[in-house]
Amino acid sequence: MLTARDGMCDRVQGLDVGADDLDPATKVVSRGDQTVGLTPKEFSLLEYFMRHPGEVLTRTRLLEHVWDFAFEGDSNVVDVYADESFAQVAG
Repeated sequence: MLTARDGMCDRVQGLDVGADDLDPATKVVSRGDQTVGLTPKEFSLLEYFMRHPGEVLTRTRLLEHVWDFAFEGDSNVVDVYADESFAQVAG
């Protein structure tokens, strides 16, 4: 999917309507016929977004569910991973 929109909501909406494929069993993400290389954490974050379409996901919620409860770090780690994950999927 090619779009001039680059906001986070626009990208998530594009994923929601099937712009890309994600296979949770094999942890493979593809865009067209190209496999997208994501780290395990990037895959987990993208999968969490895709499993909760239309929901507002706070940094705290993402840290609790994608990172473990014992995570001690800056909450902007979510922003960094989200930006990187969506950039790779968007191509």
